Amino acid sequence: MGLDLAHLPVSAEHAHGVQDLPWHHRLSFHRILLAQSLVEGCTLVTADRTLDAYDAPTWWGGPLP
Repeated sequence: MGLDLAHLPVSAEHAHGVQDLPWHHRLSFHRILLAQSLVEGCTLVTADRTLDAYDAPTWWGGPLP
């Protein structure tokens, strides 16, 4: 499996992106991960199907997107 994974520190831009998210999900840690995904244009690897309500690419397993 050729996953291109990288450590991604939280930036001020990521924190700022959280305020623009609708409240489909209430957990702040998941919301910051989602904001990182949107700001950086990367796929969020998660098993949390609640995040499907957002317009962000997610992958929870199976064939790579």
